[in-house]
Amino acid sequence: PRSTLFPYTTLFRSAIRQLAEKIHRLRLPLLIVHGGDDVTAHPNGSWQAIQRADSTDKTLQLYDGQRHDLFNEPHGNRVSSDVRQWIHAHARTAPSAPTLAQTPTPTGTMEKRPTAAHVRVVHP
Repeated sequence: PRSTLFPYTTLFRSAIRQLAEKIHRLRLPLLIVHGGDDVTAHPNGSWQAIQRADSTDKTLQLYDGQRHDLFNEPHGNRVSSDVRQWIHAHARTAPSAPTLAQTPTPTGTMEKRPTAAHVRVVHP
């Protein structure tokens, strides 16, 4: 018999696949938080997502010594506080630009915006 989680697992895998295929089009501010000692999902996946996203405002915060369930880890309050601060800072400066990775130039050609990632390792 199939597990009762089967439909959710299928949906989750589909969503991850779609994210991987389309993240290069993301231009909105992006924050990814990941436990540095995560054994469920390796931090390299988050690093690759940050590198592929075309946003000019993207941050990867690795929490050293923390595992997969960051908000329920010993320093979960720190993670919650960091995420809250990031959201508040970005809510004040929300862009009104399109969310696709390319924008038309005055001549009608398409150009890509330069990107840079901020990586911060947090030692709680």
